[in-house]
Amino acid sequence: MVRNPFKPGFGLIPPYLAGREECHREFKRVVENLREGSQPKSILMVGPRGCGKTSLLGACRRVIESAGVKNLRMKRFSSDLPLSQEDLAAALLKRAFRLRRPAEMKLGGERLGVTARWAPSMTASHLFEELIRDCRSAPLLIMVDEGSQESAESFSALFNLSQKINDETGNIVLVLAGTPGTLDLIKASGATFYDRAEKFNIGLLSDDASCEAIEKPLAEVGLSIDADVLEEVVGDSQGFPYFLQVWGEKLVDEARETSAKKIARSHLAQASPRVATAKNGIYESRCEDWADDDLRVLAGVLAVTQEKRSSGVLTKSGLQEAIESVLEDCAREQSESAALAQQIIHTGFLWKPMDDHNLILGLPSFAGYITERAESKA
Repeated sequence: MVRNPFKPGFGLIPPYLAGREECHREFKRVVENLREGSQPKSILMVGPRGCGKTSLLGACRRVIESAGVKNLRMKRFSSDLPLSQEDLAAALLKRAFRLRRPAEMKLGGERLGVTARWAPSMTASHLFEELIRDCRSAPLLIMVDEGSQESAESFSALFNLSQKINDETGNIVLVLAGTPGTLDLIKASGATFYDRAEKFNIGLLSDDASCEAIEKPLAEVGLSIDADVLEEVVGDSQGFPYFLQVWGEKLVDEARETSAKKIARSHLAQASPRVATAKNGIYESRCEDWADDDLRVLAGVLAVTQEKRSSGVLTKSGLQEAIESVLEDCAREQSESAALAQQIIHTGFLWKPMDDHNLILGLPSFAGYITERAESKA
């Protein structure tokens, strides 16, 4: 039986990372720099939920591990960056140490949670010296996922510590990923990381990249797909990587049932209800971020912003004006507008790519779902 190559699931690496060639080239450049003993640029990846940032972190790790960089160490954080440079240094050391607090009067150990391990303590200066020694002998790749769940304080600790160690060794590389709210935290940290990093906007895939995301994995297992079926799948997915993986998985399942070598319209018809169920599950999970009254406001904002977007530009101030207009129509307080604008952006309904002033839809079909949902409950 034909193997199903598709992997729908947030954070899973798809069989082919279409449309992310620039990121792959940068990962390989990191490897080249580490091999040459020169300091690579750090990487920042920002985009709405579900567009493949966590998958790219996994791909980055895979590229660097397969390159066999000598003695390379990797450390990954996800919503758990320490708040101070000292605690972060302790977490990054090869051996288990903890920070000796000023109130401690003697050497010794402290029981760490339920792991029944004991960690000797060090002063802050000794922790930094130990980390410098570690990084001189082995490069350190620090990956941070879910950056919007961190804090400006934890980012400040990360950036300042990595700069301190790099001034001595040049052997720490940062790869950060998060939704657009991550940028506010990075900028609030007061560090210059944003200006120095190699930046990538991770958004929806182009139609060409979407076609590759379906066709290349199919070809690897000896399957093909009718051109009109592929066009319909790409159109329905709207460039959202997760939906492409769902379509791919369901279509291959149907083809396997009939032992077909080419995916045809009959397979599309059989797969469609299962794909719709998966998509509605995503939509409903995102609706949980919103109160019903706010969803009705959101639907109204969508209608207004669509008019503004038709002119080709939708800025944050334009979004604010749209929200205020809808709040007035709904007899809601204008004082709510700032919080609603922030929620619209932080939940990925709209997002602003780095170095751009225009807001774009994070998932266009979700916007349509919100409108239909609001109308059905009116």
